[in-house]
Amino acid sequence: MKTIKKQFNVYSLEELKALDTEAYEVAIQNVREDYTETQIDFFYQDMEETMKGFADTFNISITDYSFGIYHNSYVNVNIDDYMDLDNGEKKDLVKKANNLQYEDCSFTGVTTDEYITDYFKENEVTYNDLHKHLEDVLHVAVRNFTNDLENELEDDTNILDYAIDGDFEFLEDGRIYY
Repeated sequence: MKTIKKQFNVYSLEELKALDTEAYEVAIQNVREDYTETQIDFFYQDMEETMKGFADTFNISITDYSFGIYHNSYVNVNIDDYMDLDNGEKKDLVKKANNLQYEDCSFTGVTTDEYITDYFKENEVTYNDLHKHLEDVLHVAVRNFTNDLENELEDDTNILDYAIDGDFEFLEDGRIYY
């Protein structure tokens, strides 16, 4: 049997920055990748649940969608079930849509719901145009959601805070030490 011991020098981001700026840049990129792999996937799941909650509330169906950071995003909806509602039910949904501007997290209880409520803060709907908004709101919400994620990922302060909060340590070449 052989016992092999290997010694590593590990650094905080600040220490690495003072030691080697190129390794520091590699470390920042590695933290961005970790953030993408561990955090953004949770945000995606939250947004999917928000979209489903909205669709259920407004009697529409999501037929297809795709979204992600640095990709074209889309949401296709079918509003036929909404259109088949009687006038009283449609009026109730108009009232619900216009009241969303006063609510937070009303579909799933998580912050991604705000991408939809924000839409209705900017767009008051009527009985005659709610169907048009139902076709647009998820597209706008997903676009704003992915833009925010991209901005978070590009924000060095956010990435530095994530690294500090996670007590990340780095090898001298910038790789994360686990």
